[in-house]
Amino acid sequence: MVGISIIAKLLVCSGGGTMTDALSQLIARLCSPLSGNEMADGWTTKSKTAIANYFRKVKEGSEKANIGLVRGLDAWGVSSGSLFDECLSVNRTLVDALNVRSN
Repeated sequence: MVGISIIAKLLVCSGGGTMTDALSQLIARLCSPLSGNEMADGWTTKSKTAIANYFRKVKEGSEKANIGLVRGLDAWGVSSGSLFDECLSVNRTLVDALNVRSN
């Protein structure tokens, strides 16, 4: 299994930080209290916790990033907003990195 430590060495986010930094920031955002905008976008405390747990597992290397995240978010009722976009962006970068490593 390819852990984030390997992926972090391969990738640098557009903001200048590592993928580990991007994951840490995303997880922190997912663990923050639910905002009004997030509620309007369909997020709940339960959905934020579930997605934070997914990204924690990816970060520690116990789970691979997968392209099914968008379907999972849709199942939670989340389909728009800045947090949704950030989740998909980070996940897509991780999935792309795994595809590069496996080829």
